This record gives sequence, structure tokens and C-alpha cells, in this order.
Amino acid sequence: YGANNLEQRVRAHLAGSRAPCLVLPLFAQRTGSTTGTLRAAARTGATAAPARVTLVQLRADAPDYVAALAAALREALASASSAPEHLLVSFHGVPLSHERRDGGIYLRDCRRTFDALLAASRWPADRATLCFQSRFGPGRWLTPATEPALVDLARRGVRRVALIAPGFLTEGLETLEELDLRAAAAFEGAGGEHLIRVPALEDHRQLVTALEKAVVEALNR
Repeated sequence: YGANNLEQRVRAHLAGSRAPCLVLPLFAQRTGSTTGTLRAAARTGATAAPARVTLVQLRADAPDYVAALAAALREALASASSAPEHLLVSFHGVPLSHERRDGGIYLRDCRRTFDALLAASRWPADRATLCFQSRFGPGRWLTPATEPALVDLARRGVRRVALIAPGFLTEGLETLEELDLRAAAAFEGAGGEHLIRVPALEDHRQLVTALEKAVVEALNR
């Protein structure tokens, strides 16, 4: 992995500055393997001065975050050659054992984002599916899985699908390879014609506003 180890960075900051340290995970949907791991690393790095470290959390249904997703969806649909018949909202998958261990918080957060996005986009719930990608290794994972869901839609005669991945705030292998290449190929191979993949938010103005508000809220606690 990269050189900017969170635990080391927190420890170095506290040793060299009296300013508070804020840790902002770029995951709106909480789970032990993402936000939990980051929080644990931050706490380990802050053992010398835990009171000076503030952990920030972007809420799964934060209005500006949801508005950014809805805007990105509208922009993608506006540039598409034809309107999609169905919307897939894809999140990173987690093993069921992890989800149970964490008390089901990840699925609840994914559902909160999903429901808020449909409401903000005025997208009908009967033409939308919440699904999960990036499964690897043995064991049971959250379902439905994204690729099989696309194949099933194509086999049922759905030819045009919009696909958005709210949990990935930046582009990476999970979007550029797994969705743009593998998922699109699976959909087209099953008879689908057009997969409209909504780009990651990255530096979208409303996402930045959502992150800013999360930081300010944490500082004002």
C-alpha cells in the first residue's frame, strides 16, 4: 500500500504540532473493514494525546452528498443517447459474517443512501435495485451481486441500465475495471445494449460541501 500510513501520520502530527488532528474517512457507509479500520488506526496513532484527535463521519444520507449523487445521475442521463429502463445502485460488498459482527450497520447505511437518492432523483423504486460488488474469497456475502443483477435484467429484456456506485467517491479499479469493463461485458453478453455508468463524484462541488459540513459539525461537538 501507499506510504501515507494513517497511524504514522497521526502520531507524527501530534508530535510536531499542538493543533488538533481531524480524521475524515471517505466512506459514507460505515463498516468495520473501512471506517472501523481507519478509526482503529487513528486511535492507535493518538495514544499519546487521544483528546486532540477528532474522528469525522460523512452521513450516508447527508443532504449535500445525496444532492451530488442526484446531480451526477442527472448529468449522466442527460448525455446518454437514450433513457435507461432501470437503475442499479452498487456498493462495495462485505461478507455476511462481517455485517452481523457490526450489527448490520453497513446495510442500513447503504439503504439510507439508496432511499435518499431515489427520493432526490424522483426515480421510481420499482425500477431500481440496491446491489453489491467486489466480492472475493469464500463465504456468503451481501446480495444481490451487481454483475448477476445486470445479467438478470438483460435476460428479462431490459436493454438500457444506469449504474451508480455511491460508495466509491473516486475512480479506481472497482469502477474503471470492475464496472466499466467486466460488468458492462456481462450485461452486453446477456443481451443488454447500453450500460450508463455514472462517474464517481471526486471533486464535485456538493460533495466538497458535504465533507466541509461534516468537518465543521465534528469541530462544534
